[in-house]
Amino acid sequence: YLTLPSMHAAEAVEILSEAIFHSTFDGEELAREKEVILEEMKRSDDSPSHALGRKIFETIYAGTPAAQPIIGYEKNIEAFSREDVQRFHKKWYQPTNMKLIGVGNVKAPQLMKHVETHFGAAANSARFTEANIQVKFPKELSVHVVEGDYEQARIEISFPAPSLMDEDMLALDMAAFALGSGESARLHRKIRDEKQLTSVVGCSMFAPKFGGVIELSAMPRDETYLECIKALGEELFRLKFVEGVTQEELDRARANAKADRIYSEETVSGQARSIGNALQTPHELLFDYVIEAKMNRLTPYDINAAVSRWL
Repeated sequence: YLTLPSMHAAEAVEILSEAIFHSTFDGEELAREKEVILEEMKRSDDSPSHALGRKIFETIYAGTPAAQPIIGYEKNIEAFSREDVQRFHKKWYQPTNMKLIGVGNVKAPQLMKHVETHFGAAANSARFTEANIQVKFPKELSVHVVEGDYEQARIEISFPAPSLMDEDMLALDMAAFALGSGESARLHRKIRDEKQLTSVVGCSMFAPKFGGVIELSAMPRDETYLECIKALGEELFRLKFVEGVTQEELDRARANAKADRIYSEETVSGQARSIGNALQTPHELLFDYVIEAKMNRLTPYDINAAVSRWL
């Protein structure tokens, strides 16, 4: 992507097309970049949250491409040749496989002429359909202990969650917010502030098209580790069986989601990213409006029914 003054929109299209279709992948530069990536991998191995995240994805998405680390494996990266990268680039970087988005003080007809000039004449040899990932979620509890020379311990409790377009997705996302996002969330008040078992605690949901993950996380002191796990379990129990998400918590979650959307679209790059994400969904440019309409219709009953189904 490029972010630059509107008067240079034509040059931006030309620069992007040059990078996308005519990159040379200089051998020496490629070797240096491989070293950078391998160094990033080593740094991430020093992070307990990264180590646990990989273990969660390996478990929940077992048997699918989603179980593999996004950055890849060290032995693969070391083995990549310039020819491998060129072959991959030629196969996937096709105009039929792209969405080009322009945001800013530009005239659409003029911009489209530049896009046609620089992208329309490019090789258009293949259209790739998205892989249909079928996730078989685990049916029983599994516990994994990842040991390492880490400065602080970390806990992750994870459950399979709905996919992006599932009717339960928004409901469970609101529940995750009530449980562990923001200073007034339950986990912050009960486990961090009242019981003082951890300095960091939260709950979030990841919802791609093929099935999601909801995660509770904490970074307790060594002496409060088991007590913190117990407290997280008690809060999950309370959410499902004792005190479901209240109207006040739902209103707060809804207001926060709307504020996040407004904030993310205050910049041209944020607007472009929002449009790009929307275009990957069946609703295309209407995606944000559909999501907001569904969110406005949610009731505490809807959310607590979704919690019962998924947790």
